[in-house]
Amino acid sequence: MARTILPTLLLLTACPSATDSGGTVDPCLYTCCASTAALTVPASPLRGDVSFAFTLVNPDAEVADVRLSLDPTSEGTWRSMTLEGETVQLATTPEGKTYNVLWRSASDLPDDAWPSAAVKLVASSDCGVWPLTLQEGVSVDNTVDTSCSISVGTPSGAMEGAVTIPFEVAQPDGAEVFVAARWSVDGESWENTALLPSDCDGDGADDGLTHIATSADGEAHCFVWDTQEDIVTDQEVTVELACGTGFQEEASDRSEPFVVRNDPTPDAGEVVITEVMPFSGLAYGNYFEIHSLAGHVLNLQDVVVNRYAADDWTGRDVTSTFTLSSPSDSVLLYPGAYLVFAGSYDENANGCIEPSATWPSSFTLATDSVLEMTRSGVKLLSFDYRNSAGWSFSERYAWSLGPSHYGDDAPYTVGSWCKETTSIPTCEDDVRTGYGTPGLLTGSCL
Repeated sequence: MARTILPTLLLLTACPSATDSGGTVDPCLYTCCASTAALTVPASPLRGDVSFAFTLVNPDAEVADVRLSLDPTSEGTWRSMTLEGETVQLATTPEGKTYNVLWRSASDLPDDAWPSAAVKLVASSDCGVWPLTLQEGVSVDNTVDTSCSISVGTPSGAMEGAVTIPFEVAQPDGAEVFVAARWSVDGESWENTALLPSDCDGDGADDGLTHIATSADGEAHCFVWDTQEDIVTDQEVTVELACGTGFQEEASDRSEPFVVRNDPTPDAGEVVITEVMPFSGLAYGNYFEIHSLAGHVLNLQDVVVNRYAADDWTGRDVTSTFTLSSPSDSVLLYPGAYLVFAGSYDENANGCIEPSATWPSSFTLATDSVLEMTRSGVKLLSFDYRNSAGWSFSERYAWSLGPSHYGDDAPYTVGSWCKETTSIPTCEDDVRTGYGTPGLLTGSCL
């Protein structure tokens, strides 16, 4: 609250007889008592550049000078203020004329908080010194917040396997910070995220979570979360990131909830047959190859492979079958990997191929057939390579699916495949090999 105070000592010196019978100063006996300077101070706390307004009222429209002073503690220690704006030779009117000045508070009270400062304004004109205006209880806070701030993006859609988490971090001084990453399914219990080495932001450096570059305006970053290391089901999760300097977290932010799909049970469309050799001319040289389109590890345990000869397809009579199984209950297919199935591990008998697994002797792979893979009665894929579908195989030549067609809705049309011309490397001088790329990306159908 501003209050007007008569500069008593000055007036007593100038007009020693201006007292009433009791010896009390009567301000209205003085020439300047009708002049006022009203000061308007913004609401506290004040910070940085502060605009002050003052209104000068003088019945004789005298030219006035003003002086603004600051007492940081309201204990009587006054100092000048760093101001921008006119403070001398100011026109006045009987009705009042308003002026504005800008106080550079950070220049006078830097890097600290002053909860009980005072500001006074003293005006003077030809009549003398005006009653001063005092504004007490002014709070000034120019402390610099050097804490970092962070914002987290939310991946869109259902995620699996390696999930990129974008974030932006800022720090007033541009100092490096660390980032802590954690995840939760309920927003209460949190676990640290497993990181994958990556360069998802393309800056040529590994996307770790230490020594993160910042700026006052914020810098964009990202990291890759190995969700499958932490989550092996289909689960809705939230990611929380915190930033800090030294060893102290200073700020945090959370993503919106999103779904991670890491259930290892294969779904339709996650596995595709990419190469088949049904006519090798060798007792154990036939093989087929599958490829994972999933972003997480699949467990093919208990997946059933059925072959239907053309004559049996109409009635869906299974010609031969086998089930993928392992004593460990794990037949794993990793993201982007291939598995090759053949009748024997013996390279002398299978034409120098290196199968991932073998089928039992009761199963046969032949031309003019349909291959299907199912699990618990759910069809995972159906590959129709019957003659009636336009297929024709030559002895010793595999056919491969072009990689650009791996994700097609209908990848098993003849036009998406090609006859292999890459020789299978020989393992023994007297072993006849065929043409194909079992377990590898095709070299002939790019």
